[in-house]
Amino acid sequence: MRIFEMVMAMVGIVLVAVSLVLYQTRTRDKKFLTRFWLGRDLLTGREYALNRIGFVLWLLAILMAGVNVATTWLHR
Repeated sequence: MRIFEMVMAMVGIVLVAVSLVLYQTRTRDKKFLTRFWLGRDLLTGREYALNRIGFVLWLLAILMAGVNVATTWLHR
């Protein structure tokens, strides 16, 4: 199960990174890393979808890891 969480977290991080790179190459914005949670008005549809899917996968992986740690701790 931990491998699945790790893969899901990595895919999420890669998707967020891809969305930021697409935004940066389109706009040439030098401060794009400081605004990683860009709004819908700044991103294209594809960039926005990649960004939000990446964040959701990342958060789900973190939550799954937390639940696994909690259940392991409770069953001792």
